[in-house]
Amino acid sequence: MRNYILALILTLSAAGCHESREQQREASAQAITAFATHFFNWRYVDALPLVAPESERWLRLLASNVSEEDVELLRNRDADAVVTLEHIDMADMTDTAAMATVVVTDYYVSDTLGRPAHLVDKGRYHFLMVRRDGKWTVKMEGLPRNGM
Repeated sequence: MRNYILALILTLSAAGCHESREQQREASAQAITAFATHFFNWRYVDALPLVAPESERWLRLLASNVSEEDVELLRNRDADAVVTLEHIDMADMTDTAAMATVVVTDYYVSDTLGRPAHLVDKGRYHFLMVRRDGKWTVKMEGLPRNGM
């Protein structure tokens, strides 16, 4: 009987961990989708709370290089960029890191200083996600690059 109770406790404990892992996967999915939607629609101020503190400098760099021509392009576009979460890979068993892949369609990219942004049909980007103090954020170690 004692072994049965111990087995039941271990089974329930494992089920609780699995549920927690799925909750973390969902939380990281929501965080990356919100970040990417703001980021690829050039709403850097809205994306700022969704990045790790050490990554803020990359958003500030991008924001400081937005030209009047870029603003006019964004203002006159027909629709926002569309972000689709393709995959999340939880990097370790403690659920503190993940690699997210998003596909973005119909978005503007500014890749040359002094020249206006241009429209890109489709791109694939990978973002490192980290969980600190129970919150998932994007950790940028540079500007994202299209992997297509």
